[in-house]
Amino acid sequence: MDTLEQLKYCFTEDFSKWLIKSNNHLVNNLLGAYAGTGNQDSERISEFWKEFEKAEKQSLQDILSIILREPEADYFWYVGNNKSRDIYHVKFDLYYHVPTGEHQPVPGEPQTVPGDSLRVDKDKIKVLLRDYKINRILE
Repeated sequence: MDTLEQLKYCFTEDFSKWLIKSNNHLVNNLLGAYAGTGNQDSERISEFWKEFEKAEKQSLQDILSIILREPEADYFWYVGNNKSRDIYHVKFDLYYHVPTGEHQPVPGEPQTVPGDSLRVDKDKIKVLLRDYKINRILE
């Protein structure tokens, strides 16, 4: 199992289900593009899942990058960032919490961890990080 696939199982809830209900802009765009078409043939459904897997992989890569920098990160969530004021092109940034109380990517901005955030399973993430470091040494 590769690192991203292993990471997918390092949370206290199913990652795919969380991602679908999160504010991830790639997934929101996919749901908007495919949900309202009325055309649900097998080819269209297959196309949706291929695109969803790409979005899922990107989100996992983003989370892994954070965990490698901040191994204590324990919650993840997306927050809308609409600097352009264009309601149709809102970008959602991935935030995380570390036990020190800092929130990223905007440190110092007061904010609580949302109830629907993704929680890390500390024991599983320790195993993942150990395996990741071992694999990097062996490469």
